[in-house]
Amino acid sequence: MRGGGGELKFKPMLNRPEGKYYIICQYKRVSSQIEDETWYQTWLPFNLSKASKEGEVYVAPGELEFMFGIPTKGKIEIFLSKPK
Repeated sequence: MRGGGGELKFKPMLNRPEGKYYIICQYKRVSSQIEDETWYQTWLPFNLSKASKEGEVYVAPGELEFMFGIPTKGKIEIFLSKPK
């Protein structure tokens, strides 16, 4: 990954076991009307497997999935406690 004129190495997956993972983007609909909160989610599944070379992994993305109209009680909670 490049940015700001330098190179940044991003390796958060190297210590994960092989298997299926997801990158999830969750966002709330913005409306000028007063109504219940409605959420949307975008899911990108991918399979992670170890490469033959030490310190490398293969990431095989799946099909992007879109979910619409998720009520507040159905959204994903990612923080166990409120971040500061």
